[in-house]
Amino acid sequence: MASSSETGFAKNVNTFSSLVAFCHVHANIYKPVNPEIALDHLGKMRDAAEQALEEVNKLTTPYSIAVDAQEQHFKNFDKLLTKVGRAYKVAGATPAQLQNVDAIIKKIKGERIGKIPKGKEEDAISTAQTSYASRINNFSLLLKALTEFGNYATNEDELSLKTLQKLLNAMTQDNKKIQEVGPTLSKGRSSRNKIIYTEKTGLYYIALLVKTYLRNILTRGTEDYKKISSFKFSNTNSI
Repeated sequence: MASSSETGFAKNVNTFSSLVAFCHVHANIYKPVNPEIALDHLGKMRDAAEQALEEVNKLTTPYSIAVDAQEQHFKNFDKLLTKVGRAYKVAGATPAQLQNVDAIIKKIKGERIGKIPKGKEEDAISTAQTSYASRINNFSLLLKALTEFGNYATNEDELSLKTLQKLLNAMTQDNKKIQEVGPTLSKGRSSRNKIIYTEKTGLYYIALLVKTYLRNILTRGTEDYKKISSFKFSNTNSI
């Protein structure tokens, strides 16, 4: 599901497109002296915003799928690690082996993924991915230790080395996908945000200026004048 801020971008761009079309309907009287709100410039701004929005949308879907999968992998991960530790103890691990394995498990559990603060999404996502990558790396070290010690055994399929290795492979694949798509998505969002919200020259500010100009050239009380109020824009982003 798209976040409210992502939906806000799309609404602004779609509304701007409708506003430009409305201006073209009144092209015979729409003759501003400001080139920033001239019809040609509005058309170019609309096209640039739609293209930027499309680029972000293309990347958002595979990124979101990978992120959702990653979160699912880690949903009950700590409980799984606890079971692995217990299974190894029951299997007859030596005190030294058990101490080694417990140390790795505690290290993995200690690497927490913090909440993402509002307004700091890009930095927080980068930090979170570093934490995920670290947990995956230490999970790999855990399986390597259990394999090399040679005495880890269990009849529970979810705790078998084969199943745990499959989980590690899936975690690694999804994390790799996020690392590949994430930076490009971040760059695309930044470009889109600048097109829409750059002060004075962004789509949001130009749209407000266009509405002001329309109120000056259309007759107050007419249906066309009332229509201007239906073009609503929101500024929910800070560059």
